[in-house]
Amino acid sequence: MTLQFGPVGVPAATLAVAVALSLDGIWGEPPASVHPVALFGRLVGRVDRQYARPGPAGVAIAALLPVGFAVALAAPTEAALALHPFAGAIVGGTALFVTLSLRLLLSEGQSVIGLTESDPVEARTAIRSLVGRDTADLTPAELRSGAVESLAENLADGLVAPLFGFLIGALVSLPVAVAAAAWIKGVNTLDSMLGYPIKPVGRASARLDDAVMWLPARASALLLALAARTPSALARACR
Repeated sequence: MTLQFGPVGVPAATLAVAVALSLDGIWGEPPASVHPVALFGRLVGRVDRQYARPGPAGVAIAALLPVGFAVALAAPTEAALALHPFAGAIVGGTALFVTLSLRLLLSEGQSVIGLTESDPVEARTAIRSLVGRDTADLTPAELRSGAVESLAENLADGLVAPLFGFLIGALVSLPVAVAAAAWIKGVNTLDSMLGYPIKPVGRASARLDDAVMWLPARASALLLALAARTPSALARACR
């Protein structure tokens, strides 16, 4: 599906990506009260409980919830696309936008790194939005390292993986592209909330996330090495 701007047709998916990246750069994140990913997280919270048979329950959760999230974001795109390619691109771009999280990650990371110079105590509190480890005894250098490491890791979840899914899905159609990005984001969210050893119900979600993120994680390492012009970063990433 293309939009005709003068003599050259512009693919609706290309415009959707431009819309998504522009919204992320300008807006950052929608309010949590209406953010689709936050709402999905609340749904995950409802199924995060003890089950008599956590294995089958976990498989059902991993199989069904991301699909439901994908349908919820793709359906408005399909409806808008039926009206006009431009409308579909705008709605699809907005849907893609809510699966991305680049500006927020950079903002949180820069805040922590800045606080390590002026207020290390506050930095230990601020970094909890990025890491799950105990931060009470971290030195300023360790805080900076933790922030950078978390940004590198979350680059895959917050940008590369959803865009990768979107671009693969765009080979089929714009709604499929949105569904692919949303499905990957749903899988990531399940893993982040349920994928812990103390939660047997999250084992299937964690394994699914491992499989889904295998290629985006390696692509992110390559992109970071290219951006830093440091080939040896790839060797460190492999280790």
